[in-house]
Amino acid sequence: MWRRNLLLLFILGVLLFLMAAVYMGSYRPAGGVKLDTVIIRPPIEVSALAVDGDDIWAGGQDGVCRIDRLTGTVKERLAGGIPMEYVKALLVDSQGVLWIAHFQGLTRYDGTNYFTYNESNGLPDRRVNSLMADRAGRIWAGTWGGAACYDGTAWTVITKQDGLLDDMVNVTLEDRNGGLWFGSYIAPRGGLSYFNGSQWSVYTTKDVLPHNGVCDLMEDQQGRIWIGTGFYDLGGAAYCSVIDGEPIDWRMLGKSDGLAGEKVRSLFQDRDGVYWIGSEYDGVVRWDGDSRQTLTVREGLSGNEIKDWLQDQDGSLWLATEDGVTLIRQKALVDWLKMNG
Repeated sequence: MWRRNLLLLFILGVLLFLMAAVYMGSYRPAGGVKLDTVIIRPPIEVSALAVDGDDIWAGGQDGVCRIDRLTGTVKERLAGGIPMEYVKALLVDSQGVLWIAHFQGLTRYDGTNYFTYNESNGLPDRRVNSLMADRAGRIWAGTWGGAACYDGTAWTVITKQDGLLDDMVNVTLEDRNGGLWFGSYIAPRGGLSYFNGSQWSVYTTKDVLPHNGVCDLMEDQQGRIWIGTGFYDLGGAAYCSVIDGEPIDWRMLGKSDGLAGEKVRSLFQDRDGVYWIGSEYDGVVRWDGDSRQTLTVREGLSGNEIKDWLQDQDGSLWLATEDGVTLIRQKALVDWLKMNG
């Protein structure tokens, strides 16, 4: 009897150890090795990233933090005079000025002074979703009331009356030919607007998109335009080529094609040409053209929803998630791929 009890206690002890190891992240089941990442919290919810020398700017629900790129430690949190909450986009322009898109306006920070644009001085709506600098150095802001372009002196506003599919502009992109792309995310009317310099075109689920909620836009190294779409557990990615100002050869991708989840939250291509496609709930898929790997919190990410990306001077990847910033050093990724590729 005592031997049976001893055996039961031993088995129970092993089970408790394994459960604790899984919880702490030290135990890995067969078939996978945890990626060596650096998790940075706070900040918690992070929607936007930008790099400026050895500084990484991270913006989200609680404002903007400056992170030391080399150590991964938070150096300061900005205080700009007005609440800069729900930061949606960050941009460092050619002069080193930081632009901060948030729900109280668009704040310009030169390292010393803050200045905020809203409806009183040029924006069609103070709720700013996206930022882009075009080839001429102009700043584009996607807002709830249209797209606004700042030439250094004054704002020009583009709305539905000028050719946009909808005034809600969620994401913006200028392609290598100077074409302008605007993605809308408003149920159920969203979609994609494209201006080739002379005429407008719009695209929805009626023709080429998996979903009308456009979450992200990207131009890859081949010049193809990628569109991330979705809502909750619906959506996917689409991409097309642009020839003589006309988008052609549209393709759509879904979870059955290897995506981590149906809603595509973010798109990124690193310097090696590898695609990273982030989902809303299911992590990110890394696709190098031949093999695919899916990364989630189980593999070492801080969160499963990847909202923004950047690759720094050293080749390290920074991921903005709903639960902190994930830093993947280049060597750590190479080592992980050797074991999981």
